[in-house]
Amino acid sequence: MNNYDAVTWSTVFKAMGVHQPEIDVWATITSHVIHKDTFDGGDEELAQFLGQCVHESDFFTSMEENFNYSPEGLIATFGSQRVSQAQAQALGRVQGQHAANRQGIANLVYGGEWGRTHLGNTQPNDGWDFRGSGWIQTTGRDNFARAEKDTGFPFTSNPDLMRQPGVQALQAQISWWKRNITMEMLTDDVALRKKVNTKGLGLDHTRSLTTAARTVISTLQG
Repeated sequence: MNNYDAVTWSTVFKAMGVHQPEIDVWATITSHVIHKDTFDGGDEELAQFLGQCVHESDFFTSMEENFNYSPEGLIATFGSQRVSQAQAQALGRVQGQHAANRQGIANLVYGGEWGRTHLGNTQPNDGWDFRGSGWIQTTGRDNFARAEKDTGFPFTSNPDLMRQPGVQALQAQISWWKRNITMEMLTDDVALRKKVNTKGLGLDHTRSLTTAARTVISTLQG
């Protein structure tokens, strides 16, 4: 792809199934951030980046992890070692009784020793402050701090920047990608998917989205 203006990005996003309201938000932002030399792997890496991001963000409609779990879903997602039955009942969404305590869930599942070891979360509210955010759901104080170091934007003191449409959020996603995705992964989409989503969920959908991105990008040459 040789042109990286807002019109071109609108074409790419539309071909991937992104709806017009989200295209209107992101096409111009993306034109300011992603250019010909952004990815060492060229158009192929760009296609794979877009496929993962469009899937993770539900076609750019979700910029943060919502934690709207039922008790059963909470335990199924995070495991009984991290969430007890009592905690799940107290925090999860119970019809006719109470909504999910989203902040409480985030601080539980991304806090404590697990959060400290895996995410660098050290403060009581870090699980919530540094919940999955942005196109690719960057998670944890350590990852926000790495994005801050790479981009110069104050993500640790103002984590909402990661969740708001803007060049800051998009540059953070590129920062995470470049730190975590190797060139070898571009030929192994199973390994790539597991790096983005530790359980490898959504592989078929990301494959489909990547193919769509690859196809439209190839038509935009010249």
